[in-house]
Amino acid sequence: MNKGKWLAAVMGCVCMLALAGCGSGKHENVDQGMELIGQLEYEEALKYFDAALLEKEDPQLAYRGGGLACMGLTDYEKAAEYLEKALSYSDYRPGQIDYDINFYLATAYYRQGNPERAREVYQAILDMKPKDKTAWYLLGVVQLELGNREDAQAAFDRAVELDPTDYDMRIDIFCSCSEN
Repeated sequence: MNKGKWLAAVMGCVCMLALAGCGSGKHENVDQGMELIGQLEYEEALKYFDAALLEKEDPQLAYRGGGLACMGLTDYEKAAEYLEKALSYSDYRPGQIDYDINFYLATAYYRQGNPERAREVYQAILDMKPKDKTAWYLLGVVQLELGNREDAQAAFDRAVELDPTDYDMRIDIFCSCSEN
């Protein structure tokens, strides 16, 4: 294939990807909602995420933002609903945002008193990213909550093995163990 045809094919792919991107490419309401979350204005932020959905902005980002706002309002059941809906917009290749949403979803489950569901989410994260020390640490916390001390120890040991110089995590592990 000559350089001209190759360049045309590459440019065609780039244009197709740009057109197939995140909805309309607008994120004004989502951005405003996230800014309000940063200001701890959760109820007002929810209005912007709803507007984002009405205006056909990226639904995954809008539902993620709604989940974060609900977590700020300590409505963990509603947060989980939003976050599950956000994940429904994922494709077959999980991206960083999918992991981000899953971490929030696990937190929502944990905070609503459902550590078993949180454990399932952390395990799913680890099935895809087995070297994620944060997921190992949080899995250990949930295992402690469930009374699975040996599983908790194994998860904590794996987290430390992945980053032996993270002394803050070691302190967090100690505090989690002492609380339980």
